[in-house]
Amino acid sequence: MHEESFPGGGYTLYKNDFRDLKQRILSASVDAVITDPPYGSGGFTVKDVLKTSKTKYVSSSASYQTTLLDIDGDSQHPEAWKQLMQGVCLEAKRVLKPGGILVMFIDWRNLAALQSCIHASGLTQRGVSVWDKGLASRPMKNGFRN
Repeated sequence: MHEESFPGGGYTLYKNDFRDLKQRILSASVDAVITDPPYGSGGFTVKDVLKTSKTKYVSSSASYQTTLLDIDGDSQHPEAWKQLMQGVCLEAKRVLKPGGILVMFIDWRNLAALQSCIHASGLTQRGVSVWDKGLASRPMKNGFRN
């Protein structure tokens, strides 16, 4: 677990698996939860989704192919992934102060499934922002960037 406090800044930054913080964070004590959970996507079929994250997201010719770690929780059956996200949303709801903000990163293929988890947890979705990666993203032929 990695925790950093910032003197004079009035906040603490936790860098770890959010689920590990259940015993450390009090209910209704957090202004914002910003998390980049496993996307649970990387394909259009269950067979593709269950592949390792290195197989799904990294070119086989990439120099870091052998050293990059797989993303824990990314290669799950879609129902197991939704259960994981539901738990994350419920825990975020528990720790957030009234009016607190939950920010989650997600791949476009699982946006609808994540929205379902957000709503099922009792949180209210206020909007969706798109991260424009500029020239670094993989454009779709004759279409918008994902």
